[in-house]
Amino acid sequence: MSKFIPRLLTVLLVTGLWLVGVAVAADRVDVSWQAPIAQDHPLVGSIHSADGALSHDTLVEQLRSSSVIMIGEKHDNVDHHQLELYLLQLIAANASASSDQDAMMVVLEMLESSQQAGIDALAENLGDYADLQIPTDDLKADLDWPEHGWPWDDYAAVISWTVHQRIPLVAGNISHETMRSVYQGDVADSFGTASALKAELSDPLLDQVFAGHCELMAKETLSPMVDVQLVKDASMANALAAGNAAKRVLIAGTGHTRIDTAVPRHLQKLLDAAVLSVALVEVHPDKQSVADYALFDQFDVVIFTPIANQRDYCAELKKSLQSPQSTD
Repeated sequence: MSKFIPRLLTVLLVTGLWLVGVAVAADRVDVSWQAPIAQDHPLVGSIHSADGALSHDTLVEQLRSSSVIMIGEKHDNVDHHQLELYLLQLIAANASASSDQDAMMVVLEMLESSQQAGIDALAENLGDYADLQIPTDDLKADLDWPEHGWPWDDYAAVISWTVHQRIPLVAGNISHETMRSVYQGDVADSFGTASALKAELSDPLLDQVFAGHCELMAKETLSPMVDVQLVKDASMANALAAGNAAKRVLIAGTGHTRIDTAVPRHLQKLLDAAVLSVALVEVHPDKQSVADYALFDQFDVVIFTPIANQRDYCAELKKSLQSPQSTD
């Protein structure tokens, strides 16, 4: 039994739709935005699909009618983590268990397969003590959360809420050992959809990886990254398909939630289910119209947010790629 379970702790804001700072208007979500840039952009908080602007009520109905919901984030935007928790709570409010199904499950890209045993042990122990809560620092330790990589503070609220609601939490990502094997050209049979889709998706994925690396690296050097992307997407699809829940939710970077090239394509081969991909997207100061973003071949629904930072990722990558002799 986890050494933290016997500790009684009164935790506020554990149940219900408690996300402080989120208000609901007819045509948008209104968060107490924390990302500092472009908060006054006209699209911030608005909800859209290929058919046009969506009301909040329509968003709720789409969440209610979908069996699988994929929420795509920009990893370093704090408002995306706020909205993820809000959306999880909306989904949970419309999820119900049956005799042969859990009400809901949550798959995270940020958890890898090597952590699943700890996740399962934590859930089993919590089930024996329905009124007890685990402090977030202790939860971090129980989950063997890495010190480097995903910042714990970004995901603590989502994970804590999910765990304390007794909603099954599932690792979606591959282990570092598996990633190394994939880089060496070994794709395990358990990732069958990666092999099945490789011929069809390799070229568009290579274009995405090339663009994601600011066109600074030769395309032929990026092929192993395409294989990793395919296997990661297959892993997350496997996790969603293996679950026993009426509502299955994935939280991952938007590159993994695209309906044209990512997890939804893999899941089509594994599960017959109504899938909804919701992307959380930062506005662009120079793009004032939804049409400027050309997103609806990639996602079913988009919610616009402010911008987290003004980092020049391409400049950072270019600097990192320079040899020590060429830098001053």
